[in-house]
Amino acid sequence: MSFNFRIQNSRLLCEGEGVSFLRLKTSLSGFLGHRQIITIGKKAFSLPLISAVMASSVLKEVCGTIPEELAKEMVVYDRHRVARDKAMQGVLENKVLTLEMPWPEVLDPAQAVAVSAMTTEGLLGLCLFDEQGIGKTVTALAAFDILRQRSQTDCLVII
Repeated sequence: MSFNFRIQNSRLLCEGEGVSFLRLKTSLSGFLGHRQIITIGKKAFSLPLISAVMASSVLKEVCGTIPEELAKEMVVYDRHRVARDKAMQGVLENKVLTLEMPWPEVLDPAQAVAVSAMTTEGLLGLCLFDEQGIGKTVTALAAFDILRQRSQTDCLVII
């Protein structure tokens, strides 16, 4: 059972052939849904990297191990999972970690909690679904400014 894996454009690309290759593709399709798998000719397919992380148990079962390329990426998503739990705990407890100036003086308490969650180390992203007029734009700007001060980001898109 020989497969060749590589990461390309936020996707895990798998190359192989034979029954074991078809078994892997079928198992991943069954676990994730067939729309996650993109067939590339007769000897290759790809799937989103995050889907591959979610399906790591299937890859381990069929391949006998988790591909080295994916194992490296799983560390990033594991850090995100820990950060997400920490951010959510802060939100549930109305906890504000240290925020850079001038934001502690500018934000109201609910906004400060949201910014604290948004700037949690290791977090890959989140969605903010506050009510109209609560201050989502200023909250996003504050989080961006803090992350920029920490050299953790350099651009922001607000829709």
